[in-house]
Amino acid sequence: MSTLKSPVALYQALIEANVSKETAATAAQSLVEDIGSVVANLATKQDIQQGLDMLEAKVDSKLSGLEAKMDSKLSGLESKVDSKLSGLESRMDSKLSGLEARMDSKLANIDARFKVQNIYLAIIGVITASSSPIFAPLVKAIEHLIH
Repeated sequence: MSTLKSPVALYQALIEANVSKETAATAAQSLVEDIGSVVANLATKQDIQQGLDMLEAKVDSKLSGLEAKMDSKLSGLESKVDSKLSGLESRMDSKLSGLEARMDSKLANIDARFKVQNIYLAIIGVITASSSPIFAPLVKAIEHLIH
């Protein structure tokens, strides 16, 4: 069998195989039309490059849009976090101020009680010392401090 090199070779091969001339001509013509259709629909290297360039541009555009959305969402999230932290900081400051006030009040109360106890001890000491002539100078010094 000879190598098929053209539609004419196909036509000749069909004729040699005892196919009618009309059928051989139709087959050869169909082959020419099919090859023409395939060639017409083949993409060139330039067509492929243009398609790739368009695809790359679309991907870049989509990524830019996605990046903008992510930036927007992150900014919104950052604002929410800042707001929550600010509220938490305010509440903590308020609680700490309340605790500080209570602690100051308790310390002032303790300080006052120590002063009262010191006065009682001084009075007891004066009473005890006043009955003894040895402590008379000490009693006068304490009286001077109290007044």
